[in-house]
Amino acid sequence: MAAPQQNATGAEQLAAPVAFNLDVNPPVLAPEFKVTEQSEAFDVKANMQGGENVRLGVTNDRVIHIVGEKKADETSTEKQETFQRAVPLPENVDETKITASFSEGELKMNLPKKVDTGARQTAIPGC
Repeated sequence: MAAPQQNATGAEQLAAPVAFNLDVNPPVLAPEFKVTEQSEAFDVKANMQGGENVRLGVTNDRVIHIVGEKKADETSTEKQETFQRAVPLPENVDETKITASFSEGELKMNLPKKVDTGARQTAIPGC
């Protein structure tokens, strides 16, 4: 996978190009993301026509993983292809509140931003 750009915005980081290898057997496909940044969340869409068994997860290192299978076309010698994508989450995403749906070949994810509580000031007793 291509490394995210330094100083990239959250939307740029999520939509960054992905390196993948079609020389492996079976080929591994990487769905492209369309990312829209709203004031309170990132909305992510991925077209996965023919996708089946789509699974999502976020790892401890704040990377969202999408894995699934797609039926191969009639000309392919493989019965199905695998697709996957792993994307680091922007720091301002609250990974505990991510929601997703998969319907009619389209994956939709909502990645809520962390609530900014602003600067805090705490009094230190004894001073």
